[in-house]
This record gives sequence, C-alpha cells and structure tokens, in this order.
Amino acid sequence: MVNSFTLLEKYSQLNDMQIHLHIKKINLRGYLQIFVLEKPMKRLLMIILTTISPILAQCDWNDDGTVDVLDVVSMVDCILTNCWNGSQCDWNGDGDLNVIDVVDTIDCILFDCFSVDVYGCTDPEAINYNPDANIDDGGCDYADDTCIDIDGNIYDTIQLGDQLWMAENLKVTHYRNGEEIPTGFNDSGWINLNDTETGAYAVYNDDPVNAETYGNLYNWYAVDDSRGVCPEDFHIPTDEEWMELEMYMGMSYEEAHDSDNRGTDQGSQLAGNADLWFSGSLENDPAFGSSGFTALPGGYRSYGNGYYIFVGEIGWFWSSTAYNNNRAWHRVLSYDNSDVNRSSIFKRSGSSVRCVGD
Repeated sequence: MVNSFTLLEKYSQLNDMQIHLHIKKINLRGYLQIFVLEKPMKRLLMIILTTISPILAQCDWNDDGTVDVLDVVSMVDCILTNCWNGSQCDWNGDGDLNVIDVVDTIDCILFDCFSVDVYGCTDPEAINYNPDANIDDGGCDYADDTCIDIDGNIYDTIQLGDQLWMAENLKVTHYRNGEEIPTGFNDSGWINLNDTETGAYAVYNDDPVNAETYGNLYNWYAVDDSRGVCPEDFHIPTDEEWMELEMYMGMSYEEAHDSDNRGTDQGSQLAGNADLWFSGSLENDPAFGSSGFTALPGGYRSYGNGYYIFVGEIGWFWSSTAYNNNRAWHRVLSYDNSDVNRSSIFKRSGSSVRCVGD
C-alpha cells in the first residue's frame, strides 16, 4: 500500500443540492486509499487518492487511458463550470452530470468495474512479455537460443546444421566479466597495441552509426582474451567450426581445408543485406542471403597503418585459431567473389566477430 496522499480541494457551488454521505475510508486490495468528505452546498469536497493501477475507462476525461483521481477532479470542474456535453459519465441516466455521478465514478474505481482482462505473458524477462497484460496466461517463452551480451545488446541467431550462430556482428564494449575493452586509439596507438598484446576494439571511422550497422572491429588479442567477448553460452568460432559451417553450405571437405578462395557460392549464401554491399558477383549470385547468416561488409582496420578501409566491400571475420605467433585464421567475404576466402592475418588487425553457440 502506498502511504503518500495527494490532496485535491474543490469548493462546491452545486445549486441547492445537499450531499449527505459520511466520511469514509476504504482500503481495497492494496490499489488505493480514498477519503471522500462531502458537506452541504458551498462546502469543501476533498478527495485524497494514491495512484491506482491503470484501467481502461468510459469516463476517461483526459484521455490518458486510465480512470483515476484526475478524471474525478475533471468531473467536478465540469459540474462547477457547466461544461457537460450531455452524455459523458451520466451514470444514472437522469440527463444531468452531478455529484451522484461523481460518487458512482469513485465507486467504480474502487471496485475495478472499468478494468479489462488482458491475458498474456506478464514476466519482463520473457521474450514474449506483454506490458499490457494483467493476467498471466502461462505462455511465457524463455528461448534457449536467446543471445544477449554483457552490454544488453540482443542478437538474432540462426541454426545452421548442428551449429547456432549469431546472425549479427558483435558490438559489445565490455568483456564478459564487465571490464571495459580498451578503445579510442589513434592510428599509431592501434598499431602499437601489438607490442603489449592488448585487446581492443575500434568503430569504423569512429562513427557510432557504423557500430550500430556493422558492429565493432576487434583485434585478435580481444577475441582471444580469457575474459571473453561473446555472450553467455557463445564463443569465438575456431577455424574448424568455420569449416563445419562452410561444409554445411555445400563446400567439399577438401576445399574447406584449403586456403585462399574456396568453394562456389558459399560466400553469397552467408552474406546478407544487399543494400550494404557494393554490387558485384557476391550480391548477384542467386544464392545471396539464402542461409540467414547475414554476413556484412564491416570493413577492416589495418594492421600496417591503423587506417579504416573497405567498408561496404569486404567483411573480415576472426577465428580463435592462431596461425603462428603473429597471425590467426579468419574468413573474408568480398563483394566481387561468391566464394569464401580462408587465410591468416596479423593479430593486430581490426576485424568483425561472429560468435557460435557452445
């Protein structure tokens, strides 16, 4: 029960009508406390209310979707100023708006006669939460494939064969333990991170719009950090897990284990959102976007000079598998090829990240 009260005072000038109701206190189901003090003509009408739960109404004077003390006050104002339109809230049908209708409105608030039962999921943690529902229907859905990072970003996922993949590029700015991933480095600062093997991320051209569209660009030291960048129950794919995906898309075992450009249309299958790609063989292939993986051309931050290059043209994606002390395996999709490139790249490079389910 809310213990605070709002005092609203109105002085009555209601012709010759006498109101003979006792002062009463009503405490109903914890929704509200209401005191109604009604005295003879030209005396004080005092209403003290706490907030009540929202209820749909036919006497909603201010059109805010609830009937509450504000609507009662509006009724009293209308009585005092003779603003009545001839229909609203005439409970007893006597062709007049008067204090009897005010009392009837208050009674209806108390006994929830305006309320409408709305069935649905009432748990905010569920993916099908209905904020308008006031009766739980037992149908709350807590999907096992929900993918939410430490920052609260929610990612679409796609089941491809035996693997559950994120269908969006990672945009997290904290490790899974809550510690910040370093960022904000200029070109030389980005290159020098290699000396300390410091994990970091960058946003293409330092433009937040690019982060929202393409995700962030991470160096390999960030994706390999034991604190983790992927959402709970997801991880950075190994080189072998990328091969498994490519073979599910129809690439042969021999091609998958080869390097450089391999396969046929697997790059087109994995890519998506044609509006973001330059026009070329990747987009023009009939298989474009068919997998639902929706790989994007997020560009790249150069290991050599720290420059941002190739957004809209190429997407680079890390694996967690090191090639040697300086390089790691990754995948490349290019607008002018429908296949998939497998090669190694310097760990200080900035590339996109897709996570796969544990």
